Amino acid sequence: MKLFIASVVLGLLVNFCHGRVLAQIQPIGVGRVQPFDIDDLEGIRPGERDSAFDTAEKIDTSFLGNFRPSPFGGHGSFGTAGGPDSIPKVDLLYVIDKSGSIGTTDFQKSIDLVVQLIEQFPVPISSDGTRIAAISYSSRDRVDLDFDFDACHSSTDCKDLVQAIDFESGSTYTGRGLELARTGPFTGARTDAHKVLFLITDGRSNGDLNVVDEANALKNNGVEIYALGVTDNINRHELKQIVSTPVTDHLFYFDSFSAMGRGVAYLDGIFRASTGGNPWGNAGGGFFGTGNLFRGVSS
Repeated sequence: MKLFIASVVLGLLVNFCHGRVLAQIQPIGVGRVQPFDIDDLEGIRPGERDSAFDTAEKIDTSFLGNFRPSPFGGHGSFGTAGGPDSIPKVDLLYVIDKSGSIGTTDFQKSIDLVVQLIEQFPVPISSDGTRIAAISYSSRDRVDLDFDFDACHSSTDCKDLVQAIDFESGSTYTGRGLELARTGPFTGARTDAHKVLFLITDGRSNGDLNVVDEANALKNNGVEIYALGVTDNINRHELKQIVSTPVTDHLFYFDSFSAMGRGVAYLDGIFRASTGGNPWGNAGGGFFGTGNLFRGVSS
C-alpha cells in the first residue's frame, strides 16, 4: 500500500483594468473548473462589492473553515482523534434576531444566510455528526425555540425548518435569546460534541438581562460563540464581548442587509468555485480550495 499526497494547483487571476476579480481553482487530475467571476453575480454595486465579499470570505475561512478536516489529523481549532477520516460531533445553534428594525424582507436575508451555512457546513448533518437547532428572538414574549437538536437529521430537513421561521417584529432581547440557548437546546447537547452558537443581529441588545453575562455563562459551559452584526446600528463593543476569542475569528460584519444578501451569493460562488471538498462529502475548502489539500489516496 502506498500513500499519495494529492496535489492542488491554485490560480488567482486579477483583471485590474475593469475592476474584476476572477478566481480559478484547478486541481491536478480533476478536469477544468469553471472560474468564479464576482461581477457575474446580480445586484452588485461597486462601493459594496469588496466589503461584502471580504466578509463572505472571512465567514468561509474562520467559521466554516474551522470545521474542515486537518490534513494532519483533527479538525479546525478543536480537533478529534482518528485522522482526516474521523467525523467530529458538532451541536450547532443559530440564534436569529427578528426585531422590528429588520423587517420581513431583510429577515428573509438572515434566513437565506443560515440556509447557505447549513448547505455548506463541512461536517455532515446526522445524529452522529452535526446537529442543528434554531432560536429566533425579539421582545421578551417573542423568544422562540424554533426547533431543537433532535428535530432534523439531514441538510434538507434542517433547511426546511429554518425557512419556516416567521418574522415577528418587536425589541432586541438578545440576552433572552442567549438565556434560552443555555437553558434550552444546550442542556441536551452531547457531552462529546463541540458546542457552537452563531448569533445574527442588526442592533443593540435591550431588555432585562445582561447580554454579556449570558454570553459568558454559555462560554463557561464550553459553547463557542460566533456573531454576525448587520448595519451600523450594532454595538460593536458589545458583540466583541459576546463572541469567543480570538475575536477577529469569531465576529463578522455586513454594513447593510443589501450587502448581506450579496454576501450569501458570494458564499455560494466561493462554495461552487472550490474543488477541494473534504472526506465527508460536503464540498468546501474556501476561496483557495484547501479543504482537502492533503487528502491521502491509497493504492
